[in-house]
Amino acid sequence: MKNVCKHMANLIEIEIKKFTVVYQIVKEGEPPVELDAEIFVKKMLERGVRPYDAKTRSSPILHQVVSSLLGKMEELFAETLKN
Repeated sequence: MKNVCKHMANLIEIEIKKFTVVYQIVKEGEPPVELDAEIFVKKMLERGVRPYDAKTRSSPILHQVVSSLLGKMEELFAETLKN
């Protein structure tokens, strides 16, 4: 399951790179927050967070990664709309 989490983070990372390119084109600069799913998953695995919970049939790691990224992106959009 650890490998599944790592591969999912890799797929998320590809989408983040697409978003970053669009952001750079529109805003003419780098996003002010770091969006890196692979590093986040690696840190969570190192901390001992379980990659899969059989009771809930979900992945606590992927849930936290997606929640964190969505929170960061919402902040980014809010900042962008202010300007």
